[in-house]
Amino acid sequence: MYQINENLIRRIHKMLGISQRRFSEETFTHNQVWPQRMTFFDRMLLSDLIIISNRWHIPMRYLICKDTDACDFLNIDDITVHGAWEEVRLDVEAFRRLYQSACARNGRHKLHEGLGVTASCVWRWMTIRFTMRAQTVCDFCNLTGADFLDFVIDPNLKALPAKSAPAVCTENAVSPAGGRPLPSAVKAEDVKELLTRLQSENMVLSASVRSLRQQMEQVRGMLLTLNAVSPETSSVQAMEILRATGFAGCDGVFAPYGWQGEAWGDGVPSLAQVVEQCNARQCATSRFLVLPAVASEFASSVTSDEVKGFQPIVLDSAALRFVMQAAGADATDAGEVSVLDFCEALNKLHLTPASCIYDANAGYPSLFADQMVRKVVACK
Repeated sequence: MYQINENLIRRIHKMLGISQRRFSEETFTHNQVWPQRMTFFDRMLLSDLIIISNRWHIPMRYLICKDTDACDFLNIDDITVHGAWEEVRLDVEAFRRLYQSACARNGRHKLHEGLGVTASCVWRWMTIRFTMRAQTVCDFCNLTGADFLDFVIDPNLKALPAKSAPAVCTENAVSPAGGRPLPSAVKAEDVKELLTRLQSENMVLSASVRSLRQQMEQVRGMLLTLNAVSPETSSVQAMEILRATGFAGCDGVFAPYGWQGEAWGDGVPSLAQVVEQCNARQCATSRFLVLPAVASEFASSVTSDEVKGFQPIVLDSAALRFVMQAAGADATDAGEVSVLDFCEALNKLHLTPASCIYDANAGYPSLFADQMVRKVVACK
């Protein structure tokens, strides 16, 4: 059975001696991609692992391995190739052949049901963009008996060391967290110290969560009071409260926005025109508003398969006026707001397009600040 080597993948940046943000910058040229993947690990794409493999010269077999293989390593030198490196690449045509063969043997519907995907999703992988998640790769190989290296071409494969090798975890020693093996060199005293530290960190995190919930309730109370006392000035003051209390965006899931003119064509339209054209073309607004550096994050979050086709997009003009006013722009008619000014306002206020646009076809992060914008507008 194939599995993602999650323990190794989560430790790669530490093994390299760098932070998550620096690892993200050096691997994906953007400092938020890797923290996002660590927060939402189930969204890890096969393409993400291929990028890591090529950047750090780590053969793919270490990132996705069989449960019978030794997969835990203590040193980055144990998994990297120091000599000549040949580019790891994806062979979509080879995947197509494996997929068709599996459908012929087991039935297309049964395979889709086992993978938890639709036919349109598989069609996009093979014709538009291969955004297959790493876990789905494991599921596909386990269901069909295929080797993922049949369609992920990696000429740099190193033989996995024997389980008796010093760098590999033993089967008998078990860690206090999740039952994962511990290195054979670890002593009982070290395990006790680690357990004590983890318990202490857990207490601190639990206290932080309780404090955050209390702050959210306080902010909610302030906003409701503000609207009741002074509804005519509540819009701007509410956004000032959100920014001052740190709830106008979250660095862990926030991604910058920018107008994608190449995808659109000539001219810079208003936001209303973008929404109108997206409805006409039946495509998500994220295609034109999300920067390329984080496009894969949104592509992996799109819910169109779940909602069974394209859903009409609606622009909330009142929310748009509120956002533009909070950003310091004139509260003009929604049809006059340039898409460039809109993206600038989102980045300035740490909001997402979901604060003003109802688009079920796009995978925008769900931010507390977006929800508060809609609540404040609804109360006016």
